[in-house]
Amino acid sequence: ETNFLGSSPGMGPLHCVLSGLVRHASVKTWSCDAALGDALPLVFKVVDDLDDATQALGLALLLRILRLAMPTHLHRHRAILCDILERCLKCSRSAHVAGLALTAHTRLLAVLTPTPETLVRRHALLRQALSRVGQGTWTSADRARVVGSAFPGLLAQLALGLELLTHTRTLLACLLEMLDTPSAPLQLAALETIFVAAQGIWPRLAPKAEEILAVLLRSACFARRERHPEEDRK
Repeated sequence: ETNFLGSSPGMGPLHCVLSGLVRHASVKTWSCDAALGDALPLVFKVVDDLDDATQALGLALLLRILRLAMPTHLHRHRAILCDILERCLKCSRSAHVAGLALTAHTRLLAVLTPTPETLVRRHALLRQALSRVGQGTWTSADRARVVGSAFPGLLAQLALGLELLTHTRTLLACLLEMLDTPSAPLQLAALETIFVAAQGIWPRLAPKAEEILAVLLRSACFARRERHPEEDRK
């Protein structure tokens, strides 16, 4: 481990070892708690690195592990997993890394056994994510990608709409920027997030959620035609 971690910065041999370990391991391998316990400390060292590229590598590998590992074993390691992902989201200078951390944290919270602790962590994660996105240190495209990467899944996990109300303005500002981009995937991510948030913030409007979404779609299409009249037919 020391030799690998002491090699050249960035990818290097450690990248090859970890990616090979995760890529070639089967679901049966990762159902073994010992294998997960042995691999996570290595991955954590990469995720907790100061280099953005190395952090992104570690988070990509961690996302693979989250897809393969047993939920019960992830629950056993939840404290250190949550702590390191929270630190990544809070401290990373890269919007790409922050987006990966948010996606990984959302996926982890989705598979953990529901407890009062996990609900508290979900609310805390939403507050932290919105605070980071609202700092203004990223471009609108960066903020849009971070929001679109995990917000729909995170909002769907929240049971209480009141937590969303505190940050509604920041959330809507990000979503409106996403709707105003020429990227169709980002527009769809914004619409999906608005749809989920509307159900959480205004439960009484849930029966009319489809109608609300239809209005938003028409508005987005109209705005796009105004900017690109040549695409009117499409």
